[in-house]
Amino acid sequence: MLNILPLVGGGNNRISTEYFLARGLTHQGRQLDDGEFLEVFELSLAEAIEWIRQGKINDSKTIIGLFWLEKHLNGWH
Repeated sequence: MLNILPLVGGGNNRISTEYFLARGLTHQGRQLDDGEFLEVFELSLAEAIEWIRQGKINDSKTIIGLFWLEKHLNGWH
């Protein structure tokens, strides 16, 4: 598990993002709210890292999570 504080600063607001590694999951369908859309697809970690390099993935929280996963799977604890 990884926990980051994307907004470090003064005040009592502690907004954090937590990352968890789950294995053996299978897609069981979806139940979307009105107006909600979600595309589900599989992507290898190597492909995701390449998408970061290509700019296809540019959300900072996603990038942090993928880089953490890459390090975790390579023995960094």
